[in-house]
Amino acid sequence: MSKYLVGLDDGHGINTPGKRTVELKENIKFNGKIRKKGTIIHENEFNEVIMKKVETILKRCGIGYIELAPTDADTPLSTRANTANRKGCDLVVSIHANALAGTKWQTKAYGLVVIKTRGCQSRTDKFASIMYKHLKEVDFPSNGETKYGVRVDTEISGFTLAILRQTKMPAVLVELGFMDNWNDVKAMCTEKFQDECAEGIAKAVCEYLGVTYKKDNSSTSNEVVSTKKFQVKVLSNTLNVRKVADWDAKPITTVKKDQHLDVIGTVDAKNGKTKMYKLESGLYITASEKYVKKV
Repeated sequence: MSKYLVGLDDGHGINTPGKRTVELKENIKFNGKIRKKGTIIHENEFNEVIMKKVETILKRCGIGYIELAPTDADTPLSTRANTANRKGCDLVVSIHANALAGTKWQTKAYGLVVIKTRGCQSRTDKFASIMYKHLKEVDFPSNGETKYGVRVDTEISGFTLAILRQTKMPAVLVELGFMDNWNDVKAMCTEKFQDECAEGIAKAVCEYLGVTYKKDNSSTSNEVVSTKKFQVKVLSNTLNVRKVADWDAKPITTVKKDQHLDVIGTVDAKNGKTKMYKLESGLYITASEKYVKKV
C-alpha cells in the first residue's frame, strides 16, 4: 500500500457548456482517431487523456491516486474537494485546458499556466513552484510556458477556485494550453505533448513528496547502435537536428550542406516512417538518403 495519496481532477465534465475548442481548422489526429475539420474537441477529453497517463506514472513510482471526478459528468466542485479531504489526500492536481474567449481562434493567449489560490499556505506555494519548474520543460508552441508562469486564481478568473480553496492539502490547477489557440491545439493533440505534460506533473508530485521518480523501462528500444561509428555528409542546404528521435519534436538546431557528422546508431523514429541517425553528440537527424549519405 502506498504511503501517499494524490487526488487527480480532470477538470470540467464532457458536456459543460463552452469548455471545448473552436471548430477545428482542419482534420487532426487526437487520441488515435481523426477529428474532422469543423468539429470540436471537449476540454474533458484533453484533461482525461493526460490524467490517465499521470496515473500510470504515479503507479510506477509507488504513489497512490484517486480520481476526484471519476465519470465524464460534471461532478460538483464541493464533492471533489470533500472527497480529497475525506480520503486524506496529500496533494491535489486539477488538470485543465484554457481558453481566452473560446468563441473564435486567437493568438494573444497561449501556453502553460499553473494556478494556486489566493492566500494559500506556503506548502502550496512550494508545490506550485515545483509544478511550474517541471511543466515549463514541456515543448509548448511559441515558448508559451514562460508567458504566464505561476498565478493566483483571482488574477486569472476574478474569484477563488473551489477545488483549490476548499481542499485542505496543497492543491494546484494546471492549464495545459489554450483551446482557442490553433498552435496550442495542434500540440495538445499529439501524444508527445500529452506524455511530456503527464511526466512533468508526475515529476513535480514526486519531488514534492520526496519520492524517487522512476522512468519507464518497459518499452524495448528499436535503436541499433553500431559497433563502429561512421560519418555522413549533409546533402541539403540545411538539415534539422532534434533532441529526441521524434518527428513531432521541434528542431533544436540545424547543420549545413557538406558538413560531416559522426553517427553511432540508427533509430525507428516516432511519428513517421523514416528512420533517424543517432549522432555521437546524442542528437538525431534524418537517415534519408535524400538528405544525407554515408562517406
